[in-house]
Amino acid sequence: MANALAGNRIMCITWIAPDEYAASKLRDTVDDYMEFVRNSTPQEGPMRMIHSFFSEGPEYEMSESWIEGKHPPKTGRMTLNLYEIYATEEGLDLAWVEAAKWSPTLAEMLEEFKIEMTVANQLSITYNLWD
Repeated sequence: MANALAGNRIMCITWIAPDEYAASKLRDTVDDYMEFVRNSTPQEGPMRMIHSFFSEGPEYEMSESWIEGKHPPKTGRMTLNLYEIYATEEGLDLAWVEAAKWSPTLAEMLEEFKIEMTVANQLSITYNLWD
């Protein structure tokens, strides 16, 4: 059923690692984080996490190559993303409160390996094609 996720809350964290070594350190940290989330996040009720996933790949130069069906050159940096979907705003708020226990570890690792981070938080899903 299309739009079953409409109204749920999502957050996305994007990290840009300067090289594969820094990306590998971030992967290790995310592995620990995912285990933490598995054990601390409600999976029932209005504050439940609906879905979480981690993705990664090389960063590419901005180019029109994509619309020509070609891959542009890689920059040498890695792009890593964490997405979490919650049933309600309050569920996502709780996730951030719980993540505060883990965030000092992340902050140290980001500084040490010069990894950039951006966050898009409390986004409301307006449309999804498939469930």
